[in-house]
Amino acid sequence: MRALLFVTFAAVGTWTASAWAQFGLYGSPEMVNLPQAELTMLPEPGSPATPASYSSPWRARPAPNQPVYSATPQPAVQRPAYTPVAQPVAQPSYPATSPSAYGAATAPQAAPQPAYVPPQAPPQTRAQTTYVPPQTTYVPPQRPQQTQPQATYIPPQRPYIPAQRRPVAQVPYGRSVQQAPPQPTYVRPNPAYGTPTRPKGAGAPAMPAVPEAPLHPQPRPTPNVIDQMLAEPGCQEGGVYGGGGVYGACGTDGSPMAEAIYGDGAAAGCCPWFASVAGLALSRNEPNRFYWSANAADASEQDGLVYQSWSGGVEVRFGRRFCCSAEGSCLAGTWALEGAYWTVINGFEGERVVRFPGGVVTPIMLNSVQFYNTVADQPMATDIIDGAVEHRIRRRDEIHSVEINLIREGMLCDPCNPLDVNWGIGVRYFRFDERVLFAALHGGSWGADPTEEAYINIRDENNLIGLQFTVDLNYYLHPNWRVFFTPRVGIYENHIEQNFQVYRGDGVVGRSTDPNVPGRFPIRSRGDAVSFLTQLDVGVNWRFARNWGAAIGYRAVVATGIGLADNQVPPWLVDLPEIAHIDYNGELILHGAFASVTYNF
Repeated sequence: MRALLFVTFAAVGTWTASAWAQFGLYGSPEMVNLPQAELTMLPEPGSPATPASYSSPWRARPAPNQPVYSATPQPAVQRPAYTPVAQPVAQPSYPATSPSAYGAATAPQAAPQPAYVPPQAPPQTRAQTTYVPPQTTYVPPQRPQQTQPQATYIPPQRPYIPAQRRPVAQVPYGRSVQQAPPQPTYVRPNPAYGTPTRPKGAGAPAMPAVPEAPLHPQPRPTPNVIDQMLAEPGCQEGGVYGGGGVYGACGTDGSPMAEAIYGDGAAAGCCPWFASVAGLALSRNEPNRFYWSANAADASEQDGLVYQSWSGGVEVRFGRRFCCSAEGSCLAGTWALEGAYWTVINGFEGERVVRFPGGVVTPIMLNSVQFYNTVADQPMATDIIDGAVEHRIRRRDEIHSVEINLIREGMLCDPCNPLDVNWGIGVRYFRFDERVLFAALHGGSWGADPTEEAYINIRDENNLIGLQFTVDLNYYLHPNWRVFFTPRVGIYENHIEQNFQVYRGDGVVGRSTDPNVPGRFPIRSRGDAVSFLTQLDVGVNWRFARNWGAAIGYRAVVATGIGLADNQVPPWLVDLPEIAHIDYNGELILHGAFASVTYNF
C-alpha cells in the first residue's frame, strides 16, 4: 500500500513538473485537460441550441496516467446548422467531415474560445510598445542641435598660439599691416604645437601672404587702473575723433604727405600719448604813456616812450589719454591729462635814446634826492640827470606760462555730428616780469666816468597762480579738417614783488634829504592782488596723416590786476612811501599768431 502511494505521488509530481517546465505556469497556449466533472457547454452565438441529452465525450474517456497535452489536433466536428456565409464576423472555417459517431455535438466548438480571447492582449501590448519608439526617435534630433554651435574652433587658437612665438611679417618701423578676416583665412600652424584640425567640408586652407596680412592678431593693450576708473559707457569706441564715423576719421592714409611719412601706408592702433610743438609770434599792448625825457630848451617837447611790438615764442604740450580705444582709433579717449608750457623767447625788449641840442631833462621831480659818498662827493640827483647830454630808456618784459589740465574729450559722442565739445579744468602759473631802466649821461661817454652817470631801475614781478576752465569747440568741415574755438578763463592770486633802485654809475645809492620822508634806496615791497586771465585760441586744424596734425590760428591773452613798472614812478622821486605802495591796477594784453604740429603715439 505504501509502495502504491509512493508511485502515485511520484507520477503526479513528475507530470506537474513536466507541465510547468514545458509550458510555464501562465504561458501555456492551451489548457491541460484533467479529469473534471461533467461540463455544460453553452451554445455558440448564432448557432442552434445544444441538445439537452448531450453528454461530453470527455467524461467517457478513461483517466490517463499521463497528461494530455493538447486537444486541438482532434478533427473538428461540423456544426449541423452552421452557415458560414450568413455569419458577419470572421470565424475560422473548418473542413467538412463525416458525421461523428457521437452525433451533432457542439462541445469541440468551445475549444477555439480559449485561444480566441487571449490573442486580444498581445495587440494591446504591441500598441503600448509602439508608443515608446517615437519618444526615443524624438530625442536624437536634439543632439545635433546641441552639437551644431561648435563655432568655438577658432577662439582657442589665441591662447593656443602665443603671439610672442609666432613669426611676424617684417614691415618698416612705425607701420602695421591690415589684418585679414579670420573666417576665410587659416593661420599657418606652428610645428611646435601641431597642425590644427580644419573644419569638416572646408576647402584647402589659404596661407596668408606676407606682408598683406599678419600671421597673428595684434594684442590689445591691457587697460590700467586709471583707464578702468575713468571708463564710461557709450563713448568708448567712437566720439568725434573715434574712427568709424563720418567725421571721426583719425587721419588720411593715402595723402601724399602720409606716403612721404610712412611710405605705402599709415600706422594704426590706439594713440594714448600726444605731443605738440608750436611757434608763437606775439605782441603786447602799448604801456602807459609815461615820458621819461624832455627838451631842456622846451619842456613841452617830451620823449622816452619805448616798447617792442612783436616777439617770437615757443609752446610745448605733452599729455596722455585714458580709456583709449584699441580698435584703431587715435583719439577715442574719454579723459586726458595735459601739461603745457609757452614763453616769449627773448621777451619784449626795446631801447630808446633821447638827445636834444640844448640838453635833456626829466619831468620827474628830483629834489631832495642825493648821491652821498663822502662830504666832498655828495652831488644831488638833479645835477646829473637834468642837463644831461643823453638819456636812454630800456624795457624788457618776460612771460612764462605753465599749466596742467584734465580734459574731457568727445562730450557729444556722435561720430556723425560735425560738432564736438571738449572741456577741461586745470591749474595755471603765469609770470610777467617787467623791467625798466632809465639812464642819464651828464658828460663825456658811457663808461668813461661812472660818476657822470645816474640810473633809475624798476622791476615788477607778477606771479599769477589759480584755477582755469577750458572749453574746446570743434566743427568738422571734413573728416580731416576742423575749425576750433578754445577759450580758457581763470581767476588767480597775483603775488607782486617790486624792487625800486636809484644809484650812481659807481654804485652809490640815492637817499632822501627831506626830514619828513627819511630813507634811502632801494625800496623793496610785496603785495597781493586778485587777477583774471583769459586766453583765446581760434584756428584751423588739419590731420594730414595718420597720427599727425597741424594747426594755425590766432591767440589773445588778457590779464588784469597787473603791476607795471611805469605805474610805480611817483611825481616826486623822494616820495618813498608812495614808491613802497605797489600800484596793481594795470593790464596786460598779448595777441598774435601761432602754428603747431601734433603727433599722437
